Amino acid sequence: MILLALKEYYDRKAADPESDIAPEGFEKKELQFLVVIDAQGRFINIEDTREKMGNKLVAKTFLLPRSVGRSGSRGYETTFLLWDHIGYLLGLPVDDHKSIKQHQTWLKKLGELPQELSEDIGVKAVLLFYKTNELAKAIASLQIQECLKAPQCNMAFRLVSDVPVPCRERVREFVINNIKMTAPESDIKDEGKDKKNGMCLVTGECSRKFNIFH
Repeated sequence: MILLALKEYYDRKAADPESDIAPEGFEKKELQFLVVIDAQGRFINIEDTREKMGNKLVAKTFLLPRSVGRSGSRGYETTFLLWDHIGYLLGLPVDDHKSIKQHQTWLKKLGELPQELSEDIGVKAVLLFYKTNELAKAIASLQIQECLKAPQCNMAFRLVSDVPVPCRERVREFVINNIKMTAPESDIKDEGKDKKNGMCLVTGECSRKFNIFH
């Protein structure tokens, strides 16, 4: 009963937009700037989400697909789902050799997106943005200097009059479904062992298969 109550409390807090707790597979993260485009991928402007609070600028927080750890000399090979910092999205600053590698990773990962994501109107627009070289217009925009001056510059794309692309419903559904379809490592290692259906003692769900060790 205590475990179930704790789980229900977590679920309520995760569903509360005012809570600091994010649902599984997501995190609440600041995006300092949004690259605004239309449905054909045409560049409109760069939106600064920051607001003056006291003596500092505070960016707006969004519920985004969870980031993954990256470190070491090959950290540039890892990017996040449809959001990241300016080095990945725009390849800036140009005098930083890491930015070129980061941007190449970003483009590669965009090209590898599954069809269920690439068919989303927001994701399609992002792909068109790069295909039609609207990137050059973004880099030449007046707002880009504010991006480069910012101590932190997390970015994403946004369609006109819409939420950021990584916050779109289809992206959210993809993340949730991907969690459900990903088997734990122990399940993969023990694939050949006998399994039986079991019941979760917390939720009462019976859909999960468990290994039999005796």
